[in-house]
Amino acid sequence: MKFFESSGIRVTVHDGVFYPTETSKIIIDYLSEKKRRFGRILDLGCGCGVVGITLSKLGAFGKFCASDISEKAVNNTRANLKKYKLDADVRISSLYDAWKGNRFDSILCDVSGVSEEIAKISPWFGKNIDCASGKDGTELVTKIINATPNYLTPRGILVLPVLTLSKHAKLISCLKKNFHSVKRVTSRQFYLPKEMAAHKKTIERLNRLKYIDVEEKFGLYLWRTDLYEVHNGRPS
Repeated sequence: MKFFESSGIRVTVHDGVFYPTETSKIIIDYLSEKKRRFGRILDLGCGCGVVGITLSKLGAFGKFCASDISEKAVNNTRANLKKYKLDADVRISSLYDAWKGNRFDSILCDVSGVSEEIAKISPWFGKNIDCASGKDGTELVTKIINATPNYLTPRGILVLPVLTLSKHAKLISCLKKNFHSVKRVTSRQFYLPKEMAAHKKTIERLNRLKYIDVEEKFGLYLWRTDLYEVHNGRPS
């Protein structure tokens, strides 16, 4: 068992559950600064529950919904909710399968958008956590983007991180096809972990194929997370 802390909120991360990254912190930081009501929330791909739990404790919203394809992750989220005496509707679900007939005012998505080959050589996923995101990292996120309008209220919003460890231009194009307003609200750069430097040939091959978009600097590889806020309503 490990621990993860963001904005003063410390959650446990059980074995076999994806350990949160800076991407989760980016979502938390952005939404915690907003001065508005978020309505009915879905934390899609909740993992250990850190995003929903932290934002609830910070007062961004109250009861929320959350789901993950992993039973271990759902149990982990429930344990962290109990620790902080919070209430949420948490379900095991592949993408939106468990939410048919539901609509949300806000959907927060932290589902993996990373090239599968990058995931395999990274320290983020390990041997027990799948990353079925395809060669260019867009498979899962594209499915989510295409389905999301059916699960948002007419004025609903989707908050989605897009990583350059995927074919990110493809994902942005998909967003623009499905939503009338697509806005990048924040962006942060990171270096790939040092232990990934041993996989230089793989990284450079994926970069040449444009499956990822990284820049070599000081012997390390620089990548970026862009956070998008998109509003429901298909473009006319």
